[in-house]
Amino acid sequence: MQYNQPNIIPVSNTLYLLVEDWKYEWEYDSNISAEILIPAGFIYDGASIPRIFWSILGVTRDGVHRAASLVHDWIYTYDGRLPDGSVVRPLFRRIY
Repeated sequence: MQYNQPNIIPVSNTLYLLVEDWKYEWEYDSNISAEILIPAGFIYDGASIPRIFWSILGVTRDGVHRAASLVHDWIYTYDGRLPDGSVVRPLFRRIY
């Protein structure tokens, strides 16, 4: 299985810069999917895993899970209220 990882570069010992726009898509049900677009220039801290656990878990701040930590940090930065243009295709729609 190949993962679509974001193109990032380190900007400090703990921060990463997203180099190009990155889109995350997931499927909730076979008929419903959603997309979040994260723009280039977003700076985030990667996975917040204490260094002591890196060897135990076999991970680093920017390993294969960097896509998940990018999406998490994007949503967390905006407290779940994403800026216009971020949600390309919403997962849930309001029913009136």
